[in-house]
Amino acid sequence: MRAQPALQRRLAADLPEELRAEMGAVTMHQLGALHTIRRRGSVTMSQLADALGAASMSTATQMGDRLERLGLVQRDHDPRDRRVVRLSLTPRARTLLERAFALRRRALEQILSSLDDEELATLVELMERVVGPSLSGEGVA
Repeated sequence: MRAQPALQRRLAADLPEELRAEMGAVTMHQLGALHTIRRRGSVTMSQLADALGAASMSTATQMGDRLERLGLVQRDHDPRDRRVVRLSLTPRARTLLERAFALRRRALEQILSSLDDEELATLVELMERVVGPSLSGEGVA
């Protein structure tokens, strides 16, 4: 899948300088973790490890530590079981994600605007074949 890294590079290049500066040391992998936490509301380390496809719990814990140091997540004890620690987004992370998603959407619209209707239909058909029919708009953030 060589097209995915090329598209990611193109989208990253289209990010305004102030967002790039705000994101600072946040990697694409960390953005993926933040998106997972956003979708679920909060996650345990085990859930984060599963979502990241992490080889070990220590990998997820290290990710949680880095995100906490960056001020993007907070650790909370689960009210039902105080032994369980949950990660949730900070307001800073929510703002960062909202801006990143809006910019990514605009960049994708700009990229796709160069395609005609037939090419767009072909792209949608191919994407649905690869990822399933969820591209129809339901549940897409």
